Amino acid sequence: MTKRILQLCIVALVCTATFAGPNDYKGGSGESVKNWGGRDYDQVSKSTMPMLVYISDEGFKTNQKAKLFENELLSDAKVKELMKPFTQIRMDSDGTRAKGWTKDWLNRGSNGAALLIISSDLRFPVWIDKGTPKEQLKADYVVKSMQMVLDYEAKKREAAEIADKKDPKKKEVAEEKPKEDPTKGFGGFLGDKEKDKNPFPPKDGMKKDDKVAEKKPDMPKKKKEEPIDE
Repeated sequence: MTKRILQLCIVALVCTATFAGPNDYKGGSGESVKNWGGRDYDQVSKSTMPMLVYISDEGFKTNQKAKLFENELLSDAKVKELMKPFTQIRMDSDGTRAKGWTKDWLNRGSNGAALLIISSDLRFPVWIDKGTPKEQLKADYVVKSMQMVLDYEAKKREAAEIADKKDPKKKEVAEEKPKEDPTKGFGGFLGDKEKDKNPFPPKDGMKKDDKVAEKKPDMPKKKKEEPIDE
C-alpha cells in the first residue's frame, strides 16, 4: 500500500512538471516582493513616509508582467538601494490582502502588475502599469520615478520648515488639531460611486472636485536630424 502511494506521488510530480507551461508565473512570488506586507488603507492614509505599492494579479496563471516587475525592475540594485526611505506594500488586484483600497487603483494590476510610487501626503502619485510604454519598463525609469517622489518630499519638508520659522504658533495649532479620517466623506476609499470619482483624498487647500495629476518622469527628447551638406 505504501509503495502504491509512493508511485502515485511520483506520477503526480511528473505530471505537474510536464504540464506547467514555460510562461507560468504567479504574481507576488518573486524574491523582491514576497516579504512585502499588505496594509489597510486607513494605515496608509496616516503614513509619514513615501510608499511603493506593488499590485499584481496573483490569480493570473501566466503573469509575465509580474515576472518583469519582480525579477527585473524591483530586483535591480539601484532600485533596491533607493527603496530604503519608502514603505513597501504588496497588494493583490482582487483586494483580498487588505481593506479600504479603491477598485480603480487595484484594477490597474489586473491581468498583470502595476507599481504606484506615491508621496506620504498622497498628492504626488507616479504609476508604472499597463499604460506605461514598453520601452520605458526599465529599472532606470523606476529610479527616476522614485527620485521624483523623494524630491517632492524634500521640497515639502523645506516649505514646512520655512513656514514654522515664520509662524511658530501655527505649528503648535497643527500639532494639537486631530487628524481627519480620509475614509469618511468625499475622496475615501470605501468603494462607493461618489468616492471613486476622485481616488485621491482632498487635503488642506484643495476643493472637492480638485484632482491630483498623475506624475511621470521626463524622458529625454529625440534630437532632430540635421541636414547633411553635400
